Parts: sequence; structure tokens; C-alpha cells
Amino acid sequence: MHRFSRHMLSCTVGALVASLALATLATSAFASGRVDLGGLPSAERHDRFIVHFHDGSPERGSAAALQDTLDDAAGIVGGTPFGLAPVRRMTSGADVVRADRTLDHAETEDLMRALAERDSVDYVEIDKRNQLMSTPSDPLVANQWHHFGPFGIRTNEAWDLADGRGVVVAVLDTGVLPHVDLDANVLPGYDFITDFDMAYDGNGSDAYPYDAGDAVDDNQCGYTHPGQHSSWHGTHVAGAIAAVANNGEGVAGIAHGANIVPVRVLGKCGGFDSDIADAIAWASGGEVVDAPANAHPAEVLNLSFSAEGTCSTTTQRAIDGAVARGTTVVVAAGNHGIAAASASPASCRDVITVAAVDDAGARELRSNHGDAIDVAAPGYDTLSTFNDGVVFAGSDTYDVTYDNGTSVAAAQVSGVVALMQSATHVPKTPQQIEALLKASVRPFPEATDEPIGPGIVDAGAAVASALPTVTEAQPFKSRNFAQDVAHGTVYYLIPAGQPGVTGPTQRIWSGHSGFTGIAVTAKDAYTGAEAVIHLRGTRSNGCNGPKRMEDGVICYDKKEGPLTVSYHTADNPGLAPGRYRATFDVEAVGWHTSYRNRFPMAIDIQP
Repeated sequence: MHRFSRHMLSCTVGALVASLALATLATSAFASGRVDLGGLPSAERHDRFIVHFHDGSPERGSAAALQDTLDDAAGIVGGTPFGLAPVRRMTSGADVVRADRTLDHAETEDLMRALAERDSVDYVEIDKRNQLMSTPSDPLVANQWHHFGPFGIRTNEAWDLADGRGVVVAVLDTGVLPHVDLDANVLPGYDFITDFDMAYDGNGSDAYPYDAGDAVDDNQCGYTHPGQHSSWHGTHVAGAIAAVANNGEGVAGIAHGANIVPVRVLGKCGGFDSDIADAIAWASGGEVVDAPANAHPAEVLNLSFSAEGTCSTTTQRAIDGAVARGTTVVVAAGNHGIAAASASPASCRDVITVAAVDDAGARELRSNHGDAIDVAAPGYDTLSTFNDGVVFAGSDTYDVTYDNGTSVAAAQVSGVVALMQSATHVPKTPQQIEALLKASVRPFPEATDEPIGPGIVDAGAAVASALPTVTEAQPFKSRNFAQDVAHGTVYYLIPAGQPGVTGPTQRIWSGHSGFTGIAVTAKDAYTGAEAVIHLRGTRSNGCNGPKRMEDGVICYDKKEGPLTVSYHTADNPGLAPGRYRATFDVEAVGWHTSYRNRFPMAIDIQP
């Protein structure tokens, strides 16, 4: 088996400062300057660098000496020649320098190492360009105050960490209409309305969760009430959760990389507990009589509806089953202005019950309240996908006023839960999600008139709290791994008790063709000794045996772990046999956004 040099690979380097070290390292000369390659992923090419020379060095006192050093370093880098010149000296004494052409990642690393070899150099790093990150460019996003208004949920801070990709949210509601700003994220669903009159579509339960409308005349539902137009409620709620982003249309959903499974349970005059209970079971992956298996079981259920009265046994048992299957159930507190303990499903156990606040952070006046509330979220003038039909469906539009209240507040929390789940390599349990949400809220600006939980959901803080913690051989679930991975960077952390390590790694191109190899340069932070680790495995027999690098492709069984990759000391001279820890940093690029995730691996170096 041949070895892969850095230049035989994609010549791209990432950086990691780790607290653990290699058991055995080959020695090399210690470079006095520190090379910080952490800025490499910020762009495909670079031309600006920050070089800090030691106090008293010739470069600090002489422009000619500085230019000589820059010229010498640039001359070492192979390929097309380039010039390197100072731009300015910073307050800290560091020099900003610039190449007269942009350098690819390999050239960037070579230049930085050439500079760092000088005894006069303290450190070298990329002068990377910072930008507003991940905020969607859709034309109406600025009108969605709930994303980044003073008392919104700070979704823009969460978008730097996750977009919901790989997570399925089931919206149990009136169904979903086709909409240009939603269709790309909608998966097949189901219609669970069994009453023909209530269904409004001429039939009962079927595999077509299209919103047929729910318009009613005065007093048509058996009690005194005014007539109403069709609400298109499910389309509004689904858009709040996962409207497509960066498509040049309308709005952006909170988890705009997530998928929606529409489950129709509400029609003319509402929906029955019996239909809803079956829908809860089906949406979460349970078996339901006369319904096909759900091909896309949801990690999150959104129930943006309410009825006065406590949680029924039927509904509770359905929720118990969903939670046991690992599904987080988010419910609206209700808009009756009463204690949520007297409303259903808000009063059910093991759900996340959401109250609504207005744009001043106060309780939205209709929102239910009390001890049953878990968290609060915006429920006032929240713009989302809609339809302009009065009774039957018309054309796509967007609405800001119709669906105020706890329905859209619950939808926002479902979106945040989807972001949290997409940010972690091991899906959190419903109990963990609830605890993290509550612990990460921000306080109300002032005491609310009625209790509505500990505070307003903070999407950025909640997602940050869900980020994975790397442990050896930790099981993981890779989301859309084979389909979406554009490239990966592998960082190796070595068992405790050894000296600390800093070490850049190769960036390895992936995708359907898989990885061609992995090489890691590790540097002992104390001695400066370096070793290059070549990690390549032999082809394993499918994914049924021990996990290996399979012709350069990471083999996994049902995209779950734990993942252990085995290699041999013959490929890694100087590296002692044993178990090593690693993290696999993946950048996945999808239709609309990209995400970064970290998956742990265990590395076995065998005799």
C-alpha cells in the first residue's frame, strides 16, 4: 500500500489545539514560530497574513529586514512565483502582509511554515475575512422580527451552528398546501381525518395530506361561533418551522434545512382526539392500523392546536409512545387566556408546552399560562407562508397577522429543537431537549402578568448547548452523510497522559467517491517533535464486520456507530499500537446552506 503525501492529497490543512498527545512521535527540528492554520477553512484562497515578530528582532526595527524576510519566505513556496509585501503594522506590533496573488491552501500552508521557521517569528496566522454568517438572503427575512428582534429567539445566532438538516419535523395540523417557499422541504405525509364532513375533501383518511380548507359558516360546528374563512393554518405553521431559505423567495424558516412531514388532523370544525392519537403514533414511527408505515419518522412533533379540558388518556398514551420512540413533542399552550393545565394537549406529560410573547417580550394576551408552561416564544405578527384563498386554495402568499398566538410560538420552538438535533451527532432524548431549552432561555424583560415559564427561548444558546462532546467510541448518527459531504477534516486526539499536541490535518475530498486517504501531521507542543500519520485501511466485507476505511470510504451500518477504524503499524512507522481517539470534522453542503458537524471515531493501530 502506497503512502499519500500532503501534496498527493488535496493539499488542504485544518488546525486543532488538543490537550492530548501522540504516544510515539518521530523527531524533527523545532520551529520557533507558531503556525495557526485555523483560518484556512474561511476561504478557498488567501492573500493576507498576520506575522508577529519577537520584540527586538531585525524585522521589528527595519523595513528592509522585514522585506528581506518576506521575500525569502515567498521564494521557498513552489509553483507560480509571487511577491509578498507589508501592508501595515498593527497596534500589537504584528505586521499585516499581503501576497500579490491569492494562494491555494497548500501554498498558504507552505508560506506560513516558511515564515515560522525564522527564529525572529513569534506566530503566523491568516488575516481572514469575517462576514455576517448564515443569515438567509430571502427578501422578507428582515420582516421576520421573531428571528432577530429585541425579544425574538435569536435564530440568526443559531444559524451559524445548524440549519436543521437531516431532521424531520411532523406538523400535525390542517395539512399543507403546495407553496413555492416550502415545497422543497416537504416529505410525503398522511391525512388522518376519518370524518367525511370534517375532512372537507370528500373522503376520509388517506395518503394525501393536502389542506382542503376549514371554512365554516356561523354556528356550523354545533355551538355559537362566527363564521370563518379557511385558515391555511398548517401551511403557516410549517413555514415558520422550515420555509426554504436562500431561494430568492419570501421568508426563511427557523430550521430551513429540516424536512416537514405534513400530517392532517384538523379540518372543518377541528379534529378528534382519536384521529390525533393515531397521527401522533404514525408520525413518530409507530404502527397504525390501515395506515402504511411512515417512511420518515419524525424527531420532532409540532402540535399547534388546543382544546379546553385536561389531557385525555388516549392522547397521553399516544404521546408516551412517541416519547418512548425518542420523539420530542412540542405543543401550543392555547389561546384561551386560562391556565394551560386546563387545556389539552398543553396539560399532557412529557411535552414541551409553549406560551406566546409579543414583540415587547410580554405575554401575548390570549396566551394560556401557569405552571404547565415550559418556555415562551414570539406569537405576535410572525410572518410565514400562507395562501390567499378564502374557502378553497388560491395563490401563494405570506401572512403576518392571522396566526398570532401560541400556534406559531410552538412552531418556533419546534424549529429550534430541529436545529438542536441537527447540531449534535447523537440525537438528544426528549428529556434532554427540554432541559437544555429551559436552561438556555433568556429572561423576560420584566415580570409577566401571568407565569409563562422561565423565559424566552434563545435559539443560539440552545443550539450551542446541544453541540456534541467528543468521547472515545461514542455512538453517532450521521445525517445525510453519503449524500451531502463535500469534504472532511480529520483531527486526531491521543489518549490522556501524553504531552499535548497541536497538529494540522489534511482536508480530504469526499462525496460519493469517498476518501482517498488521510494523513495527519502531529506536533508535540512541548518538544516540537513531529510525526506524519498515514491512515488507510483495507477493504472490509461490507459493514457487517469491524468498521474500517473501505477503499477510503468510511463504512457505517445504518449510519450509526460506534465507528472504529482499524489500521496497521506498517502504514504508520513510529506509531505505537493501541487505541487512539479521533474526531471527524465534516462540512456538508446541501441545497441551500452548509453545516459543519463533528463525529467521533476510535482508531485502532494494530501490530
